[in-house]
Amino acid sequence: MSLSPTQAIPAQASQRRDEPQKFQISTVWTAFFGFFIDVYDLYLPVMILAPAYLYFKPPQLVSPLLDSFIFAAALLGRPAGALFFGYFADRLGRKRVASVTMAGAGAAVLLTAFMPGYQSIGIASIVGLIVLRFLTGFFAGGQYTGAVTLAMETCPNSRRGFYGGLIGSSSNLSFIVMSLLGLLLFHLLPPAGLDSPYVQWGWRIPFVLGAALAFGFRNYMTRHVEESRRWLASGGGRTSFAALFTGVQVGSLVQGFVLMNGLWLSYMVPAVIVPSLLRTIVKLSAMQVTTIMLLASAIAFFGFVLGGVVSDRIGRRAAFLSQGIAATVIAPVLVYALVRLPGDQLVLAGALESISFFLVGLVWGSGPHSYLNERFHTGNRSAGYGIAFSFAIILPSFFGVYQHWLSAIMPMRDTAPLLLVIGGLVVVIAAFMGPETRKTNYVDQ
Repeated sequence: MSLSPTQAIPAQASQRRDEPQKFQISTVWTAFFGFFIDVYDLYLPVMILAPAYLYFKPPQLVSPLLDSFIFAAALLGRPAGALFFGYFADRLGRKRVASVTMAGAGAAVLLTAFMPGYQSIGIASIVGLIVLRFLTGFFAGGQYTGAVTLAMETCPNSRRGFYGGLIGSSSNLSFIVMSLLGLLLFHLLPPAGLDSPYVQWGWRIPFVLGAALAFGFRNYMTRHVEESRRWLASGGGRTSFAALFTGVQVGSLVQGFVLMNGLWLSYMVPAVIVPSLLRTIVKLSAMQVTTIMLLASAIAFFGFVLGGVVSDRIGRRAAFLSQGIAATVIAPVLVYALVRLPGDQLVLAGALESISFFLVGLVWGSGPHSYLNERFHTGNRSAGYGIAFSFAIILPSFFGVYQHWLSAIMPMRDTAPLLLVIGGLVVVIAAFMGPETRKTNYVDQ
């Protein structure tokens, strides 16, 4: 008598109870580089494409709002992709969805690299760019619902915090690579008008590289990564998607969403807001700000990893609370001093930004990836993690609006430390309201 697919899945899982260490590490590296590529693609318009925006727009058109749409399109695509592909990752498998979405993101980035300009196809150029940026975000948002959940379900329970922090740290590595690549291109091909080599074709190089990375790691995953035995043992998609929005699960979803709002807002301050203030308020040059951010990102990389190690020792909740309080109390003071420095204090500016970014990195390393995956049952883990993680980026992304509102009652430079305090308080309160999850056994779920 032949087995039905649902009967075969638990049988297959029972034959693979002891997975070799190579398999565990391969899933982590897939998620690490998948997240690296995600952040790389997210910041392509900001760091690489921005000097070439005139290639896509009508002559003489200066529209900051239109420029912001290009970046916002990729952000809005991420929660849509997390919801859509998270659903299928819980029903068709983590590996299958991660493979499809990584290929989709690579294709969208590659198509962007060959996008013709306004002079060739008119207004369809800027429309096509925005659509492709949305699709890139859509597939990227789906990619980590498969890859990160697969890694968390596969790695040893006692090291989930470390591996989750390591995966998150790839965002800093991505920023470093992007900055160095941008500096090299700007040096070799200075963007100097519509007909300059950079504006015509130089900006395409990082997009082709991003597509090659996506396709390369998709091939690596196909060859070296197996499906999650936790998902296989659960019966492979038997849980109703509606269960995510009822009972205990909806509480996990709301609490995770609130926690991530605080984390994203805290991250935006040293990663995005402070560099802008260093240019506009402290009057540092673009090269000086880039140098400071390269140093701060390198140091924050270790903050992510150390935060994960700490969460494995003392627990996710305790790590969020202790490291969140430290970041809420100390980091805003450092940022407050940073935005008041004279322009010739480059070394001190680098130290203050590095320490504040490190403190925020500790909180991020405390376990968004491990903690959120531990909060949901196997049958809806990808969707729950993806929704809480991705939808929470929307409100913090409007930090510019909040700064504008706050500037009516305080100097613009003081909005950065205040937003950092607010973000830290949200993290601490949300963590306090949630349970400890360090000893969660996925098999028991």
